[in-house]
Amino acid sequence: MAKREGVQIDWLFRRGLAAPLDYANPGWELGLGGGEKSMAEKKPVIQLKAEMPGVMRVLPSGLGKHRMTGRSIFGQAGGLGLGEEVHRLLERVEWGGLDLTWKKEVNPETWKLAEDFCQSGAGREVFGKREGCRVWREKALEVLDEGNRLVAAAVDRAVLEEKKGGLLRIYDFKTDQVTDDKEWLERHGPQLRKYAELLGPWWNKRGGGGVKVWIAAIRSQRLIEVPTAP
Repeated sequence: MAKREGVQIDWLFRRGLAAPLDYANPGWELGLGGGEKSMAEKKPVIQLKAEMPGVMRVLPSGLGKHRMTGRSIFGQAGGLGLGEEVHRLLERVEWGGLDLTWKKEVNPETWKLAEDFCQSGAGREVFGKREGCRVWREKALEVLDEGNRLVAAAVDRAVLEEKKGGLLRIYDFKTDQVTDDKEWLERHGPQLRKYAELLGPWWNKRGGGGVKVWIAAIRSQRLIEVPTAP
Protein backbone atom coordinates (compact mmCIF):
# COMPACT_ATOMS: atom_id res chain seq x y z
CA MET A 1 0.00 0.00 0.00
CA ALA A 2 1.40 3.38 -0.99
CA LYS A 3 1.51 5.88 1.88
CA ARG A 4 1.35 9.64 1.75
CA GLU A 5 1.60 12.26 4.45
CA GLY A 6 -1.68 13.83 5.55
CA VAL A 7 -2.23 17.19 3.83
CA GLN A 8 -4.44 20.06 5.00
CA ILE A 9 -6.31 22.01 2.35
CA ASP A 10 -7.39 25.51 3.48
CA TRP A 11 -10.16 27.69 2.11
CA LEU A 12 -7.96 29.89 -0.07
CA PHE A 13 -6.28 26.93 -1.72
CA ARG A 14 -9.60 25.24 -2.43
CA ARG A 15 -10.99 28.41 -4.01
CA GLY A 16 -7.79 28.87 -5.98
CA LEU A 17 -8.22 25.47 -7.62
CA ALA A 18 -11.18 26.86 -9.53
CA ALA A 19 -9.50 30.19 -10.44
CA PRO A 20 -8.53 30.99 -14.06
CA LEU A 21 -4.90 30.37 -14.91
CA ASP A 22 -4.24 34.10 -15.44
CA TYR A 23 -4.87 34.90 -11.76
CA ALA A 24 -1.36 36.08 -10.91
CA ASN A 25 -1.53 39.76 -9.96
CA PRO A 26 -1.43 41.07 -6.36
CA GLY A 27 -4.81 40.69 -4.68
CA TRP A 28 -5.89 37.92 -7.03
CA GLU A 29 -7.68 36.19 -4.19
CA LEU A 30 -10.19 39.05 -3.92
CA GLY A 31 -11.47 38.19 -7.36
CA LEU A 32 -12.52 34.73 -6.30
CA GLY A 33 -15.69 36.04 -4.71
CA GLY A 34 -16.72 36.52 -1.12
CA GLY A 35 -14.27 39.39 -0.40
CA GLU A 36 -12.16 39.93 2.69
CA LYS A 37 -15.03 39.31 5.07
CA SER A 38 -15.61 35.83 3.71
CA MET A 39 -11.90 35.12 3.80
CA ALA A 40 -11.74 36.07 7.47
CA GLU A 41 -14.50 33.66 8.38
CA LYS A 42 -13.39 30.42 9.93
CA LYS A 43 -13.67 27.67 7.36
CA PRO A 44 -13.63 23.94 7.95
CA VAL A 45 -10.34 22.22 7.18
CA ILE A 46 -10.28 19.17 4.96
CA GLN A 47 -7.80 16.51 6.06
CA LEU A 48 -6.70 14.06 3.38
CA LYS A 49 -6.12 10.54 4.61
CA ALA A 50 -2.48 9.69 5.19
CA GLU A 51 -2.95 6.20 3.76
CA MET A 52 -4.41 5.87 0.31
CA PRO A 53 -5.07 2.53 -1.37
CA GLY A 54 -3.23 1.73 -4.56
CA VAL A 55 -0.02 0.34 -5.89
CA MET A 56 3.53 1.59 -5.87
CA ARG A 57 5.17 1.99 -9.28
CA VAL A 58 8.84 1.03 -9.24
CA LEU A 59 11.64 0.44 -11.75
CA PRO A 60 13.74 -2.73 -11.58
CA SER A 61 16.84 -0.63 -12.27
CA GLY A 62 16.31 1.01 -8.89
CA LEU A 63 16.82 -2.31 -7.13
CA GLY A 64 20.54 -2.61 -7.82
CA LYS A 65 23.64 -0.81 -6.59
CA HIS A 66 24.63 1.45 -9.43
CA ARG A 67 26.77 4.55 -9.11
CA MET A 68 25.84 7.19 -11.67
CA THR A 69 28.92 8.95 -13.03
CA GLY A 70 29.42 11.80 -15.48
CA ARG A 71 31.04 9.39 -17.90
CA SER A 72 28.09 6.98 -17.76
CA ILE A 73 25.66 9.85 -18.42
CA PHE A 74 27.53 11.70 -21.15
CA GLY A 75 29.92 9.11 -22.57
CA GLN A 76 33.42 10.02 -23.64
CA ALA A 77 32.48 12.73 -26.09
CA GLY A 78 29.59 14.41 -24.26
CA GLY A 79 26.08 14.97 -25.62
CA LEU A 80 23.65 12.06 -25.66
CA GLY A 81 24.79 9.33 -23.30
CA LEU A 82 27.03 6.80 -25.02
CA GLY A 83 25.21 3.92 -23.36
CA GLU A 84 21.88 5.20 -24.64
CA GLU A 85 23.26 5.55 -28.17
CA VAL A 86 24.60 1.99 -28.12
CA HIS A 87 21.25 0.70 -26.81
CA ARG A 88 19.36 2.47 -29.58
CA LEU A 89 21.63 0.96 -32.19
CA LEU A 90 21.60 -2.60 -30.85
CA GLU A 91 17.85 -2.67 -30.33
CA ARG A 92 17.44 -2.29 -34.09
CA VAL A 93 19.14 -5.63 -34.72
CA GLU A 94 16.70 -8.50 -35.22
CA TRP A 95 19.17 -11.25 -36.17
CA GLY A 96 22.76 -11.20 -37.33
CA GLY A 97 24.38 -7.82 -36.80
CA LEU A 98 24.44 -4.16 -37.69
CA ASP A 99 23.19 -2.89 -41.02
CA LEU A 100 25.93 -0.80 -42.66
CA THR A 101 23.36 1.80 -43.76
CA TRP A 102 22.97 2.76 -40.08
CA LYS A 103 26.62 3.78 -39.74
CA LYS A 104 26.12 7.35 -40.97
CA GLU A 105 23.45 7.93 -38.29
CA VAL A 106 25.71 7.49 -35.23
CA ASN A 107 29.07 8.74 -34.03
CA PRO A 108 32.19 6.60 -34.67
CA GLU A 109 32.66 5.58 -31.02
CA THR A 110 29.10 4.29 -30.76
CA TRP A 111 29.43 2.35 -34.00
CA LYS A 112 32.74 0.76 -33.04
CA LEU A 113 31.49 -0.38 -29.61
CA ALA A 114 28.33 -1.90 -31.08
CA GLU A 115 30.07 -3.47 -34.10
CA ASP A 116 32.91 -4.98 -32.06
CA PHE A 117 30.38 -6.55 -29.70
CA CYS A 118 28.23 -7.95 -32.53
CA GLN A 119 31.27 -9.58 -34.13
CA SER A 120 32.49 -11.12 -30.86
CA GLY A 121 31.59 -14.56 -29.56
CA ALA A 122 29.20 -12.98 -27.06
CA GLY A 123 27.56 -10.95 -29.81
CA ARG A 124 27.06 -14.00 -32.01
CA GLU A 125 25.42 -15.74 -29.04
CA VAL A 126 23.04 -12.80 -28.53
CA PHE A 127 22.19 -12.01 -32.15
CA GLY A 128 22.71 -15.34 -33.90
CA LYS A 129 19.61 -16.63 -35.67
CA ARG A 130 17.83 -19.38 -33.73
CA GLU A 131 15.32 -21.61 -35.49
CA GLY A 132 11.89 -21.78 -33.92
CA CYS A 133 12.49 -18.59 -31.93
CA ARG A 134 11.15 -15.08 -32.01
CA VAL A 135 12.74 -12.00 -30.55
CA TRP A 136 11.67 -9.07 -28.42
CA ARG A 137 13.58 -5.84 -28.88
CA GLU A 138 13.24 -3.13 -26.21
CA LYS A 139 10.04 -4.71 -24.92
CA ALA A 140 8.14 -2.49 -22.47
CA LEU A 141 6.47 -4.31 -19.58
CA GLU A 142 4.29 -3.34 -16.64
CA VAL A 143 3.55 -6.20 -14.25
CA LEU A 144 1.97 -6.25 -10.78
CA ASP A 145 4.28 -8.26 -8.53
CA GLU A 146 3.56 -10.12 -5.29
CA GLY A 147 4.36 -7.02 -3.23
CA ASN A 148 1.50 -5.09 -4.90
CA ARG A 149 4.04 -3.02 -6.80
CA LEU A 150 3.54 -2.10 -10.44
CA VAL A 151 6.94 -2.82 -11.93
CA ALA A 152 7.66 -0.92 -15.13
CA ALA A 153 10.55 -2.28 -17.15
CA ALA A 154 12.02 -2.41 -20.62
CA VAL A 155 13.74 -5.65 -21.60
CA ASP A 156 16.59 -4.87 -24.01
CA ARG A 157 16.42 -8.18 -25.83
CA ALA A 158 14.67 -11.49 -25.25
CA VAL A 159 14.74 -14.63 -27.40
CA LEU A 160 11.70 -16.86 -26.96
CA GLU A 161 12.09 -20.51 -27.89
CA GLU A 162 8.56 -21.33 -28.94
CA LYS A 163 8.16 -24.98 -28.15
CA LYS A 164 6.99 -26.92 -25.11
CA GLY A 165 9.58 -26.52 -22.39
CA GLY A 166 11.47 -23.93 -24.47
CA LEU A 167 13.92 -21.48 -22.96
CA LEU A 168 13.34 -17.75 -22.53
CA ARG A 169 16.66 -15.93 -22.88
CA ILE A 170 16.93 -12.33 -21.64
CA TYR A 171 19.89 -10.09 -22.48
CA ASP A 172 20.49 -6.67 -20.93
CA PHE A 173 23.00 -4.39 -22.67
CA LYS A 174 25.42 -2.53 -20.38
CA THR A 175 28.28 -0.20 -21.29
CA ASP A 176 29.65 0.18 -17.74
CA GLN A 177 33.43 0.11 -17.46
CA VAL A 178 33.47 -2.89 -15.13
CA THR A 179 35.66 -5.99 -15.32
CA ASP A 180 34.80 -7.81 -12.09
CA ASP A 181 31.87 -10.23 -12.27
CA LYS A 182 30.98 -9.62 -8.63
CA GLU A 183 30.57 -5.91 -9.26
CA TRP A 184 28.49 -6.58 -12.36
CA LEU A 185 26.10 -8.73 -10.31
CA GLU A 186 25.95 -6.25 -7.43
CA ARG A 187 25.09 -3.43 -9.80
CA HIS A 188 22.58 -5.13 -12.04
CA GLY A 189 21.72 -8.54 -10.56
CA PRO A 190 18.62 -7.41 -8.62
CA GLN A 191 17.20 -5.66 -11.69
CA LEU A 192 17.65 -8.68 -13.94
CA ARG A 193 16.45 -11.22 -11.38
CA LYS A 194 13.29 -9.12 -11.20
CA TYR A 195 12.82 -9.57 -14.95
CA ALA A 196 13.01 -13.34 -14.52
CA GLU A 197 10.65 -13.23 -11.55
CA LEU A 198 8.07 -11.25 -13.50
CA LEU A 199 8.27 -13.16 -16.77
CA GLY A 200 8.75 -16.67 -15.38
CA PRO A 201 5.11 -17.36 -14.42
CA TRP A 202 3.82 -15.98 -17.72
CA TRP A 203 6.32 -18.09 -19.68
CA ASN A 204 5.41 -21.24 -17.74
CA LYS A 205 1.68 -20.70 -18.39
CA ARG A 206 2.44 -20.62 -22.11
CA GLY A 207 4.12 -24.01 -21.82
CA GLY A 208 7.65 -22.66 -21.71
CA GLY A 209 10.42 -23.95 -19.48
CA GLY A 210 13.19 -22.01 -17.80
CA VAL A 211 14.20 -18.36 -17.90
CA LYS A 212 17.87 -17.38 -18.15
CA VAL A 213 19.25 -13.86 -17.88
CA TRP A 214 22.59 -12.39 -18.96
CA ILE A 215 24.30 -9.05 -18.68
CA ALA A 216 25.71 -8.28 -22.12
CA ALA A 217 28.90 -6.35 -21.28
CA ILE A 218 29.44 -4.35 -24.45
CA ARG A 219 32.91 -2.96 -23.74
CA SER A 220 34.47 -6.25 -22.63
CA GLN A 221 32.41 -8.29 -25.14
CA ARG A 222 31.26 -10.80 -22.55
CA LEU A 223 28.07 -12.37 -21.22
CA ILE A 224 27.68 -12.60 -17.45
CA GLU A 225 24.91 -14.97 -16.44
CA VAL A 226 22.74 -13.74 -13.56
CA PRO A 227 21.69 -16.50 -11.14
CA THR A 228 17.90 -16.43 -10.89
CA ALA A 229 17.32 -19.16 -8.30
CA PRO A 230 16.46 -17.84 -4.79
